[in-house]
Amino acid sequence: ETSPGLAPRTITELFQIVEEESSRWETSIAASMFEVYRNELIELLPDPATGSDAASIPPNSARSLVSSTPPRSGAIVRRPSATAPSCGRRASSDVARAVEAFNQHECQDAEEMKSLLDEGTKRRHVNATAMNSNSSRSHLILSISVTRTNKETRGKVTGKIMLCDLAGSERIKKSQATGEVAKEAIEINKSLTALSEVLNALTTGSKHVPYHNSKLTQILRDALGGSSKTLMFVNCSPAGSSCEETRNTLQYAKRAKKVVNHHPSHRATA
Repeated sequence: ETSPGLAPRTITELFQIVEEESSRWETSIAASMFEVYRNELIELLPDPATGSDAASIPPNSARSLVSSTPPRSGAIVRRPSATAPSCGRRASSDVARAVEAFNQHECQDAEEMKSLLDEGTKRRHVNATAMNSNSSRSHLILSISVTRTNKETRGKVTGKIMLCDLAGSERIKKSQATGEVAKEAIEINKSLTALSEVLNALTTGSKHVPYHNSKLTQILRDALGGSSKTLMFVNCSPAGSSCEETRNTLQYAKRAKKVVNHHPSHRATA
């Protein structure tokens, strides 16, 4: 591939670093992949042990973190336990637990992880609009967990890389979306607004950061501020007809750039 995207480049670089430092460190790398579709969590990779789809798990009697309606063909849904409380203002911990319960795929090399990336991407929700014949209708997240053990001291260092491909904001008048596609656009815009509100709170010193307003912001909480390093890449259209969207996108990125991060090491003793 002559022009790989951000995720393949990140995966390649990660495993190169692991190889270069293999004389000092033992490294374990695992990945999970899911999407936020209409403010619901949908897992995109099968169980690594059995190869079965989590979509076969029947709905539980409690309100789920994901919709009880069947997802599109090929999608995988992971539901929390029946004792999990419904989502609301205290939902952040529930969303975090649901994400932790998603299938973790240990990867031995970059090609194995890229194969998972391709598999999960194929299962992502897409639909056609007047603006894009293959429009992403969800936010896609690849979560990579890294655990390193020093061969001499046996001390451990853990970290996480979270790659999120955000669906683009959409003006229904331009995309001419109707029915279910319009509902998808509304949810995309609502979650992007929630993310914008979080970025604004983080950059203005607000005492309250509204992570709970969307499952997207609950998931990205650990990647925004705190001990994380946050990077945002934006795609802008050069077309004059998209001037307003381009300006809003650049303002969005400007807020993200102002997020202040602190970087303490996450270490565990042997």
